[in-house]
Amino acid sequence: MPISLPTDRILERCGLSGTGTVYSSRVSNLAGEFAAAFNAMLLPSAIEDESLTWALSQGVIDLVAADFVEILRREPGATDVITIGDLRIEPSPYSTAEQMRQRGWARLMPFMKRDMIPEDPRVFGSGDRG
Repeated sequence: MPISLPTDRILERCGLSGTGTVYSSRVSNLAGEFAAAFNAMLLPSAIEDESLTWALSQGVIDLVAADFVEILRREPGATDVITIGDLRIEPSPYSTAEQMRQRGWARLMPFMKRDMIPEDPRVFGSGDRG
């Protein structure tokens, strides 16, 4: 069974639920890239095992969401701080992107083909896409 990566779940994981179609097509394209890669990187027996489908999908969703948060962070204005008197509005520290990435890899590593495990998992899915 192929990995399921619903766009709404990825947006929710990014903290962007309810944003409608503003980011949907970008997330959908990114999810397609990840799904194709991980369908090739994961053991066929793991992909075919329906009892693992949820865990595998959650792992890839974490990686897609982490990558998308990193992409958003580089958009103009994403890291701006606004101060009005004593009121200070600043973006979240985005530390959750790295936590999501670590959680995603932890879920997927046991089910990956040995020759497909990256030496440094941080390299794969590090927000390099624009």
